[in-house]
Amino acid sequence: MDTRSYNTVCSDLPSFCDFVFDSCPGVPLRINLGRCMEARLSAAKRKTHQPAANQLVARQEDADGLRQRMNRATLSHRWMDSGPRQRLFEIAEHNVPGAVAWMIDDTGVIKKGNKSPGVQRQYCGKAGKRENCQLVVSTHLAGWTASQPLEADLYLPKVWVEDVPRRREAGIPDSVIFETKVDISLRQIDHMLAAGLPEKVVLADSAYGNSSKFRRGLRSRKLEYNVAIKPNTTIWRPGQGPDPVPEYSGMGRPTTRELPGEFHPVSVAGFALELRNDQFKRVRLWRGRHEPKELRAAFVRIRTARDAYKGHPPGDEQWLIIVWPKDQKKPSDYFLSNLGRRVRPKRLLELACLRWRVERDYQDMKQEVGLEHYEGRSWVGLHHHLTICMAAHAFLASQRKLFPPQTGRIDSVGAQENHA
Repeated sequence: MDTRSYNTVCSDLPSFCDFVFDSCPGVPLRINLGRCMEARLSAAKRKTHQPAANQLVARQEDADGLRQRMNRATLSHRWMDSGPRQRLFEIAEHNVPGAVAWMIDDTGVIKKGNKSPGVQRQYCGKAGKRENCQLVVSTHLAGWTASQPLEADLYLPKVWVEDVPRRREAGIPDSVIFETKVDISLRQIDHMLAAGLPEKVVLADSAYGNSSKFRRGLRSRKLEYNVAIKPNTTIWRPGQGPDPVPEYSGMGRPTTRELPGEFHPVSVAGFALELRNDQFKRVRLWRGRHEPKELRAAFVRIRTARDAYKGHPPGDEQWLIIVWPKDQKKPSDYFLSNLGRRVRPKRLLELACLRWRVERDYQDMKQEVGLEHYEGRSWVGLHHHLTICMAAHAFLASQRKLFPPQTGRIDSVGAQENHA
């Protein structure tokens, strides 16, 4: 899509909907999906179809008919989410100028009862505790001034996968198997790569970054990453590793495993305490019109030590970033990055901080376009709802880009560096 086409497509909501939903069969269906978009963008306190319909119709006696048409469009099996999402990929390239990263995270949607697909007691970030909720895993395109969700899928817990009657009641296809959140995120990345999207640095929190399977999956796809990890992640100190496998003497069973010998792994939290004060640098970040924030961080090349005592070999050399505010007794954040040796340390910290932009997307999706307001119990309907919400979010982003408010940049990040 060139700039002229983008300006035409995003000039108004009807043109936008015609472009995004052009793969959906039948004019009536596309019209009703456009009405669903109007509902997500309406001024109604809840974006569900009943209150939104009351605001969208000229005569109140027509509200129930509009509600039914929007419900049928959302629940319809006649259209697939892949078509509209492919269109959103094209729009995102213009909505997010200078994109540098793919952000991966998940968000909780608090629910009552046990009939909605995927709902169960599990940790919910919004509540900050275990709560009866659904979890949606998503991938977002991010730049320094804007971001947009590209993929969103429901995490289906194993108890749901194994409960055949409940699956059938919710209309969950037999082809849906249990996938961890890491599996879902890697599948979303595969979709984007298959669609021809330019590769970006992958950012994620410790729920994903701490998974060796996740990091290994990114490396196998030749993707760079900068991900948060937990304090108990084990590493080899620089220049250290397991003892080499001894040469076979010709007697007994040959030794095939590399086990710690002279050196032993250490947690990143323990390693941080071993660093000298002059190994930390002060990095100043700017965010829009706010006062610059100064962070104190160390950047060290290390190798991971997963299952070292079981003979697992050291991981590839990569960056360990340790953020330790000077007024605190211990570090606040740890990150691993496989960006090359020549990358500037301040760039590593900029990318690590950019990950928090995903919270802005979740806030907009929930407050502006009703991500949390879906009341159905259908697997297909829920994923259609996610697609419509992403489309509504993309339309708002396009309007901010074409008709920007008279304010500073949304989320400007820069850095200056000197030694602590």
